[in-house]
Amino acid sequence: MRGSVIFQQNRALGYVSNHVPATVRFIEKRNENVVTTCVGKSFHVYGANSFRLIRVGGLHPEEISCVAADGFLTYVGCGSVIYGWRASTQLRKTYRGHGARVHLLLPFGKHLLSVDEASLVKVWNVSLEEVYLEVPFSNDQFEISALMHPASYKNKILFGSAQGGLQLWNVKNGKLVHSFKDYDSKIVVLEQAPALDVAA
Repeated sequence: MRGSVIFQQNRALGYVSNHVPATVRFIEKRNENVVTTCVGKSFHVYGANSFRLIRVGGLHPEEISCVAADGFLTYVGCGSVIYGWRASTQLRKTYRGHGARVHLLLPFGKHLLSVDEASLVKVWNVSLEEVYLEVPFSNDQFEISALMHPASYKNKILFGSAQGGLQLWNVKNGKLVHSFKDYDSKIVVLEQAPALDVAA
């Protein structure tokens, strides 16, 4: 007698990925969400309908520290360099300029935000591969540990810190908009809540 085949087409992604958070995006051509996970110096792309492996990304010189994606590129932080991949196999963009390991990425319209372990924020023009804005933070006072773009807030990014603080910044002009009361613990993840003006 055969065992159940109910999960035969699916994979347990935790067995084929590492600790770096995965990213999900919708591909219109496939009419499917795809999940990008890291596996050491490379990344895998899975179709969300059955978690079937679609593509394997190129090999990087160091371990991948973060990954993000928009409608056109998959961005991979590797050491102090960010690589922009099209269709997982075509290296289209390379963003150099960080002095420390990049650990956070956020595609933001025609820009890409990157944060390194020294809490230096860079806003890149994606197509030109040039820095549009730099905002340095002090790890002693505000070590950036999370970031998000609040829905309906034009040009605004919310930063969370290891010290428990939250700051809302305008990334068009590099100005601090608001500092929120500190929490008693590290901000690990920031996500948009279903209600406007609320982050979780």
